[in-house]
Amino acid sequence: MLISVAVGLSLEMAPASGVYTVSEIEQTKAIAPVTLSVSRDGERVTFDYKLFDFIDIKKISGKVGENRVYLGGRPIGLTVSADGVIVISKNAVVTENGLAFPCEDADLKCGDVIEKVNGKTVSTFENFGLAVGDNPEAVLEVDRKGQKFSVTVNPAKDALTGKYKLGLKIKEGVSGIGTLTYVTEKAGFGALGHYVIDGETGLSSQLDGGKIYKAVINGVVKGRRGAAGGLEGAFNKYDGQTGTINKNNNFGIFGNYTASLEGFEKIEVGGADSVKVGKAQIYTTVDGATPDYYDIEIIKAKAQSRPEEKSMVISVTDKRLLEKTGGIVQGMSGSPIIQNGKIIGAVTHVFVNDPTKGYGLYIGWMLGND
Repeated sequence: MLISVAVGLSLEMAPASGVYTVSEIEQTKAIAPVTLSVSRDGERVTFDYKLFDFIDIKKISGKVGENRVYLGGRPIGLTVSADGVIVISKNAVVTENGLAFPCEDADLKCGDVIEKVNGKTVSTFENFGLAVGDNPEAVLEVDRKGQKFSVTVNPAKDALTGKYKLGLKIKEGVSGIGTLTYVTEKAGFGALGHYVIDGETGLSSQLDGGKIYKAVINGVVKGRRGAAGGLEGAFNKYDGQTGTINKNNNFGIFGNYTASLEGFEKIEVGGADSVKVGKAQIYTTVDGATPDYYDIEIIKAKAQSRPEEKSMVISVTDKRLLEKTGGIVQGMSGSPIIQNGKIIGAVTHVFVNDPTKGYGLYIGWMLGND
């Protein structure tokens, strides 16, 4: 005989590895004949459902999250780097005897990360050049999407500088503009709501460290059907640092916020179950450095039992924002989504064929990463 029961927290809807605020934990109940016991161990919580208090139904574990966070919405400049310098292409070295191609036959590809040269850790143009030095041979320790290997190259002497060079075009990392989503009371931050991906090399997960800075939006390329627009911003890498990045994944960038939170608004966190189709707002900056609220409509809220991307479909309805940007544009990623006075998510992607619409991510999936 099949027994059908109902519980206060749907077993299908409860995030298997999600984030629960203290108020959500306290409000979670079971309906007889189901019983529920809740246990806390530090920052972890476990919901143990039983039938008639002795037949196991299901255990659900998650993280005890913040009840309230500081609302972001401010533009940030960001620099993200890998554990080394990134190979872009192989080039020639102009020597006294003509062009030389030291790396022509070397097993190096665009997107490879050179972590060491002759045993020395490299992360900048300067220490890369110093590590090559005057050595007639360079041993490169390379990471290619997690695969580690060594390559030996014979540098060529540049005719103009007299220095040995490998004939490689390299970069130190990736820079860009995004939007801060939140800062927790423990000074952890989340932003963007998606991976930082280097469009030139395709690198993403290897870009796992960096810094964020104060930024100013000084222009907008308006979005139109078939072409995503973008915010044009500026920041100074040598001044105005506001935090350090220690994680980059498909739910955003995360790290420690080190600047003052004066002027930041505190807001209650809403779980995925609280998200409803209907009116909401985004909090974002499209001019200068001060965010504002803009009206949107949540037109779809997906039932997700575990962290996934693309939790919501949203539509911009605010006439001011539509006139200024055409809808959602690049650089707005990470803009908080607010409904019924709670932060429930973040803007992540725009529909290229309809810039008035885009995707949002549930805030719990971000809070589970900081």
